[in-house]
Amino acid sequence: MGQNLITEEKVMEELKKAIVETLRVDEALIKPETSLINDLGAESLDFLDINYRLEQAFGMKMARHFVLEHIEEIYGEGSGS
Repeated sequence: MGQNLITEEKVMEELKKAIVETLRVDEALIKPETSLINDLGAESLDFLDINYRLEQAFGMKMARHFVLEHIEEIYGEGSGS
């Protein structure tokens, strides 16, 4: 029984593409150690946009409440709404 696994390279490619399109930054700025908030200026709604773009790229749904909870941890209560 074979599964179609997504490679790490494909994940990184789609993640970079989503970040570039959402934040309108140069792809060269995106590295594993790059902070989306501190280095690239991402805001709370940007994370939802990136999440949506990844869902579209991979044809799957991700639990948004986990994304929203993480945003609230970073930005404070109520900012993810």
